[in-house]
Amino acid sequence: MVSLNPNLNCTGVFTHFATSEDMQNKSYFHQQLASFHTFLNVIPNRTNKIIHCANSGATLYHPEKPFFNMVRLGKALMGPPNEGLKHLLPMQLQNALSLHSILDLVKQLNPGDKVGYVGEYTATQHQWIGTIPMGYADGWHQQFRATSVLVDGERVPIIGRISMDQLMVALPRKYPTGTRVTFIGQQDNEIILADEIAQKASQPRSEVFTSLSSRLPRIYRQDGSIISIKNTMLNP
Repeated sequence: MVSLNPNLNCTGVFTHFATSEDMQNKSYFHQQLASFHTFLNVIPNRTNKIIHCANSGATLYHPEKPFFNMVRLGKALMGPPNEGLKHLLPMQLQNALSLHSILDLVKQLNPGDKVGYVGEYTATQHQWIGTIPMGYADGWHQQFRATSVLVDGERVPIIGRISMDQLMVALPRKYPTGTRVTFIGQQDNEIILADEIAQKASQPRSEVFTSLSSRLPRIYRQDGSIISIKNTMLNP
């Protein structure tokens, strides 16, 4: 139907694997690939068409398969697509994305003080907390409340509800405002990976990355040096 329609110009054809990272049961992966081959056999004039089916999982974990003339590396551009399968990679991948902010307010709570909307968190003792200018409008959704962040190389928990523009964390002691906070990445010997966040939030790893909104400035580095900064809030 598509090839017979004079108003359509078919430049390529593709499919997408549902189970390319399931290394325990590859049967459905092979079934999908066989179905795609069968479909291609009925397409006329395939010469010079872009034909692709391999996402990150298929490209990296099934390198023995011929995947036509293009592959689609999506989440692999950010690092190992699946930490649990890292040992199967044909090459070593580094985590390419980190996410940081700062403590912009540090204060001490008294017993009985409440934190966040509807007072969901109540202090049971004198306690230091920090406010971080990062909220669900930036892509740190309510599902991520079970995660920690890194402050001075230590994991600290998020407390209370995540607001639109900010969230609060419990601190073990007083820190100066401006102290670096890491959501994804490493401080000293502690590291938080997107896989950990996804697991605690019961979300796909890709959703952690794609949730990060355009409000967040992007800093691009190459060989340790900053090569570009993009801030759509200041320069739309």
